[in-house]
Amino acid sequence: MKYFFCSFLCFIITVALSACSSLEGISSKSGSYTSLKPDRSPYLSITLTSQKDGKFTTQFFTYNLTSKVITEVGQVPMTAQYPLGVVDRNNNVLYYSERDSTGSDQLVEYDLNLKKKEQLTTNLSAINHMIPVDNKIFMSVSQNVFGKEKVQSSAMDVIHQYTIIFIIFA
Repeated sequence: MKYFFCSFLCFIITVALSACSSLEGISSKSGSYTSLKPDRSPYLSITLTSQKDGKFTTQFFTYNLTSKVITEVGQVPMTAQYPLGVVDRNNNVLYYSERDSTGSDQLVEYDLNLKKKEQLTTNLSAINHMIPVDNKIFMSVSQNVFGKEKVQSSAMDVIHQYTIIFIIFA
């Protein structure tokens, strides 16, 4: 029952925080990414994985809830076992999961201003959810804890690059 309650609570928080706000897309493109300009309109971040000519791509879109316009923000090659991503327009970055050399998924940040990619984690197995809030990313992650895979809630401070793991005992 605790597991059901915790899962339900995480779902409600995810839905409540999924509507984001801050920047508006403009039509100029730089490589695979859209330039952005400031805007406080609320938006939804949408991530889509598609296949073309045998290659999988993860695409990032925003849906402006005020103007009802969908804008493609960027795309990356899909390498994750469970492709997941979000546009954080407050910080003008994309966060997404990417497979590392060990075969595990890690959190990656792509700065849309600097056109720079940085891997933020090294100890995850998979990422199940991610929600940007201010300078933090709330995630459900799978980690190897004491020899067993555990799904846990966590928060990562992207400025100071530390992760807080919330362990739920069932």
